[in-house]
Amino acid sequence: MNKTDAVFAAAGIFVLFLCASPAFPHGGGLDAQGCHTESKTGDRHCHGVPKYDRKQWHPGWEDADGDCQNARHEVLISESLVPVRLSADGCRVVSGKWVDPFSAKTFTDPRGLDIDHLVPLKEAHESGGSAWSARKKRMYANDLHHPDTLIAVSREENRAKGAKDPARWLPSNRAYRCEYVRSWKRVKRIWGLSSDPAEERAIRKIERECGY
Repeated sequence: MNKTDAVFAAAGIFVLFLCASPAFPHGGGLDAQGCHTESKTGDRHCHGVPKYDRKQWHPGWEDADGDCQNARHEVLISESLVPVRLSADGCRVVSGKWVDPFSAKTFTDPRGLDIDHLVPLKEAHESGGSAWSARKKRMYANDLHHPDTLIAVSREENRAKGAKDPARWLPSNRAYRCEYVRSWKRVKRIWGLSSDPAEERAIRKIERECGY
């Protein structure tokens, strides 16, 4: 092999290394959707999945039964520990009593609460929901049929959670973590969503700590 051939051969090996190198940081393999969690950063990445667009999933809360109370207020009504007080038109909840399971804090003003998608919309998108129709995405975002899908939680906790799965975030209320991962698994099972290896390991760890 002459000097020129040797240079080209070395360059080819280097290119192959660069092409292969992204596989090394993958945090424990890919799920069924080609997604993985980066072991160093904890960020979730998906290969071959369309980019998540929240507006496709949740342009706004829907009022499926036409009673003027949208999904947010329906959840607030159903989860209040006391009869709620409604606005003059009967459409909005203005007071009640809620215990945020994420923090164990009590709220009487609904303005301090978010309605959390227990399995976040972005997580659902990356776990198989990207292939759903626009209508099914909105059905998921406004699901009142399965009580685990939507829950009232503190705004602060909900923003801390963001789109993270149990491998990257758990409620600060440790007493709720067992129920949290049970609910997470139920939502994913009901909606046919996948889980990545890092997520599954984190859930198994919590389950062992819970004694099951």
